[in-house]
Amino acid sequence: MTESTQEPEKWAMGIIGETPSIDHVHLEWLRKTAREMADDWERIYARTSGDKSRTQEGGHEAETAWAEFLTNWLPPTYEVATRKYIIGEVDTGAPPFETDIIIYRPSYPKALRTKTQVLAAGVAAAFSVKTTLRAEGIAEAVDSCAKIQRTLSDREATMRRELVRPFPYGLLAHSHMWKKPGSKPADNISSELYRRDNQLSRHPKESLELVCVPDVGAWCKQTSYSHGMHFPPDYFADMEPELRDATIAEIGKARLHTVHVGSQREDPALAIAVFLTALYSYLAMQDPGLDELARSFSKMGGFNEGSGLKREWDVESVLTAGLLSTTTHTGWPLENGENSHHFGSTFGF
Repeated sequence: MTESTQEPEKWAMGIIGETPSIDHVHLEWLRKTAREMADDWERIYARTSGDKSRTQEGGHEAETAWAEFLTNWLPPTYEVATRKYIIGEVDTGAPPFETDIIIYRPSYPKALRTKTQVLAAGVAAAFSVKTTLRAEGIAEAVDSCAKIQRTLSDREATMRRELVRPFPYGLLAHSHMWKKPGSKPADNISSELYRRDNQLSRHPKESLELVCVPDVGAWCKQTSYSHGMHFPPDYFADMEPELRDATIAEIGKARLHTVHVGSQREDPALAIAVFLTALYSYLAMQDPGLDELARSFSKMGGFNEGSGLKREWDVESVLTAGLLSTTTHTGWPLENGENSHHFGSTFGF
């Protein structure tokens, strides 16, 4: 895929249905977590920002803090580990690289969990972690995400298998570098996500799924497919032939879009709630027992609403011919897997 030269379209996504209560006790628990993370960032930044030799130390502290959060907020069957190497199913010739945080699938054998290397089939989710998010940190995460996907074999036959990676890859940060008056950190993150995705991701499955920076917001990838509409030629009988042919070609074209919808929140607890809801939604694709919690989190403030820059993909180069010949789905079924009801969508399989 080449980067588009056109101005990207901004896509807005809102909540549909009942308005969640933002005063729920669940959010107060998350506010405590957000305050702790903010304190961690202040402490780590004060100690390491002026000493490059301590950058790695600060990074490891940030990883530990996020790992503790995930351990505390995920079911006990989802063990969290740090600094592992994910081994895929396809040899790309590139050496494996360290992933800051991985979450094991509950089915992954205990004997393999002590190894430095983790089989991709045993990963439920993976994350790059930054203490202070910078533009280069976004680029690094997007690149790592794409490289991991290229080590996975193709999944075919259904829309979800062809467009959704077996496990989500995300980016987590305590805070960000855009602190000067007048800075727009949310806009900076959104535009950098879009730019790096165009530059480094060659397939929707290679795109980063989740980003959480509590003092700014959360971003969740949403994927939409619509097949072309077909009308009899006489439906456009009143048009000039040239305009009619162009109209028929345009409305008959299948379209595939991805958007990193940014949910900018003034309350850091709400940003974490959106991230947590999205993570549970991904995990629920493989573990339906988590679906009810994802629904509940969504109604208690974790719904994803916001906007993002829309990327259009060449459908025929992304989806297999077999799927294109049989699919009839139109809409937003793949915002986070097939669990679109957590994100205000009226569409689904």
